[in-house]
Amino acid sequence: HQQQLIYTEISTKLPEEHSLDLEKFYEVECVIDYIGRKYWPRDTYPCGMPYEAKEAIYKTFLLCRNVDLLQMLLAAIIHNTSGLTVTDSYAIHHNEALFRARGIMQIEGRENYQKLGKFIFDDDLFVNHPEKLASLFSDDAIKASLMFWLETADNYMEGHAEKLTFEKSVKMMKPKETTEKYAEGSELDKRMKNRKEIYKDIKKIFENCDSVLFVPLQKSSICWSDDSKNKFKFLSCFKPKSCSK
Repeated sequence: HQQQLIYTEISTKLPEEHSLDLEKFYEVECVIDYIGRKYWPRDTYPCGMPYEAKEAIYKTFLLCRNVDLLQMLLAAIIHNTSGLTVTDSYAIHHNEALFRARGIMQIEGRENYQKLGKFIFDDDLFVNHPEKLASLFSDDAIKASLMFWLETADNYMEGHAEKLTFEKSVKMMKPKETTEKYAEGSELDKRMKNRKEIYKDIKKIFENCDSVLFVPLQKSSICWSDDSKNKFKFLSCFKPKSCSK
């Protein structure tokens, strides 16, 4: 099934045997290190990047099975949230709208909030409790946001999300830098350049790492809560066929 190349259903099974070579560099750890160094400097954040932010990156790796899409998805998350430091648009724009941009994908609008609920089989969760979408502690918010992006990609490419390009991945979410004209050096121009810079950095991380591996929970550096383990306990330890060269 086409969608199986894009995201997986949550499973409770883990392979009986799996070894993780800690001498190798794996993308998930390198991406977290990149975000931590760039957006969570120790002089500003003495404790560094918090666990819930690291978990959000792990969950992104766990849900997105297509390596090419994963790079675009990570770039979008990092840009949208300034490295997961901001998940509620009120913090920057003082937007007081009830269904304002929130979460790792900064999704806004009542209709979209209701659509997010469908991915977790609770249509009204984010409509009735919109603040939950901004929480990095909420597994439902993380999963729903990721599924929203992945389904948008699939619809935008008419069932061929694996052919999505970076430019189209930005355009499909309709940010102002793709819907409005702007001059070089303007705020919108800076936003687009920032998106491209982040995507370039993420691609470089994947190219420089030794192995494409979706790290199992018990081998990660994250202290997972029991609730998270129940919802995200599955693993792919091979390069997806859709990305094999």
